Amino acid sequence: MGIVATGKVADKFNDLINKVHIPFKNTGKSYEHCIKADALRIQDYFLESIAEYKKAISFDKDNFDAYRGLGFTYKALDMSEKMVESFEIAKKLSPFDKEIYVELGMGYLKTGEIALAMSCFRTLIKLDPDFTEAWFQLAMSHELLNENEMAIDIYNKIILQKDTHLGAYNNLGSLYMRLGKHFEAAGLFLRAIEINPQFSRAFLGLAIAFDKMERVNDAIRYYKKYLEMKPNSANTIYIIERLEALRTEKRPSSRSHLKLVSF
Repeated sequence: MGIVATGKVADKFNDLINKVHIPFKNTGKSYEHCIKADALRIQDYFLESIAEYKKAISFDKDNFDAYRGLGFTYKALDMSEKMVESFEIAKKLSPFDKEIYVELGMGYLKTGEIALAMSCFRTLIKLDPDFTEAWFQLAMSHELLNENEMAIDIYNKIILQKDTHLGAYNNLGSLYMRLGKHFEAAGLFLRAIEINPQFSRAFLGLAIAFDKMERVNDAIRYYKKYLEMKPNSANTIYIIERLEALRTEKRPSSRSHLKLVSF
């Protein structure tokens, strides 16, 4: 026989019983919808996955995985503001998740909020000083603000710590090109090719660097190598035109090939 209570005591007792039977969060339902949303997102059913993530959140407003998945879905749809909004909530729910800071920082770069992006990358570096990707994204952020010296320092730091980081060589080489330091850029592109002989962007960068230095034969050589690797590139028509111009001009090389030292 169950417990029987009467009067005010009975009312309070029944309230407590009701609270026991009504869970604070329906995490089971939230989990089910989140799993379904993840599956839909993986299959590129993005709109359907958004609906499921929102259902998951309606059952559990603190479902980190739902906000995280929602962020990635908005990213795939190129909805940067929504992406940032979702990752911001995910960050508050899990403030030490490095992946979220990376995605949030990159989202802020897309929305043009560079200072906020840099704040994310700096937080990442505090969480993990050896997180190369955070340093790399921070360097690119400095570039966007035309803080070239800061960017150069960080790219060099990355290369010193991880001398096979192709992105650092490519970006630093490209930055040097914009600054008119063609010789230094060529050395970086050569090093990138040594690391990965299939890194086509380095071949193009090297060709342009040689072209700028009026080293015609070397420029032609690397333009042709790039075309062999990327015959259908968006750059193809312009490179073919440039090759024709270089062959017609027949300018003598003003610098010896031996003067370019690969490091």
